[in-house]
Amino acid sequence: MPGGNRMNRSLIMLVLFTSLFTGLAACVPPSNPLNGLDQLWDVPHPSAQPDEEAGKTQNRASDDLLEGTEDDRAKDSFAKEDDLQKNAAQAGDKNEVREPSTGKGSHPSSDEKTSSDDTSPPSEKKQDEAGRIIVDDPLSYMVLVDHRHALPEGFEPPDLVEADIPFDKPSGDERRLLREQAARAIEALFQAAQDDGVELIGISGYRSYDLQASIFAYQVQKKGEKEATRVSARPGTSEHQTGLAIDVADKSGKCLLEPCFGEMPAGQWLKAHAHTYGFIIRYPEDGEALTGYMYEPWHLRYVGKEVATTIYERGDTLETYLKDNRRELIDRQGDAQSRQNP
Repeated sequence: MPGGNRMNRSLIMLVLFTSLFTGLAACVPPSNPLNGLDQLWDVPHPSAQPDEEAGKTQNRASDDLLEGTEDDRAKDSFAKEDDLQKNAAQAGDKNEVREPSTGKGSHPSSDEKTSSDDTSPPSEKKQDEAGRIIVDDPLSYMVLVDHRHALPEGFEPPDLVEADIPFDKPSGDERRLLREQAARAIEALFQAAQDDGVELIGISGYRSYDLQASIFAYQVQKKGEKEATRVSARPGTSEHQTGLAIDVADKSGKCLLEPCFGEMPAGQWLKAHAHTYGFIIRYPEDGEALTGYMYEPWHLRYVGKEVATTIYERGDTLETYLKDNRRELIDRQGDAQSRQNP
């Protein structure tokens, strides 16, 4: 029967359609608002997709920042040191550092770090209010100025000249000055270093009493008096005021006024060659018990070629050299005075 066949086909198709719909419905998860949230966490926001061109631009910007990094670091380092000096001058006007009230014949507590023997050869010992010995020959290239030995009040070397070397200070700044013989020696040293591929720059030569007072006051404000005396001299006791000392640095500005300068090629070159130009590393490593100051591989002190070579070869400090050669130095001083007053 044609009509029955059509009905059968319709029923079969209805059954197939129902089965298909039921199967699809089984694949759809129940309606739960929490379903699928964990998948959402894995879908990045469109704005977070990496932009290849933007990445290239950022990399180019980073490369540009890296160009000239050494010069920038050097400028930043030297500017930082100069800012410290300026801050020191400002702080000095506001902070008066009082000398320890120790009385005649006694010394500040920091003096205990140096040799108890008087290593200077003065014939008559005068003392300042803090009990420090006032040196009687401040123009001697062998003058000892430290925690226990002070320069005469108002001392200023008469033969200061501007050293012809690269400095991080502008022309006219007193820190470009040295006594004439020391200036000529540092010029020769800088030239020899340059010939060996070492680029040095001057940081601080001569400092007046007033500038040193400001610097020391700043260090006290920053670190406290006890720690300040390890890194900075009280006014009147600084080698810089003698015009025979100079702080130097690598031209790059790396390890500026830091102990790590001693490990740099510039620091190693100075350690090996400074004595041939009359300079010593005044505050050597492991010498604080004798000198009273922490290791400063950048601090050069002029004493003349002969003495500098002897100190270098013996591994001495200036203190131990003067102590060991006290009698000879006194004799030399006596001979000099005899020649002046026959």
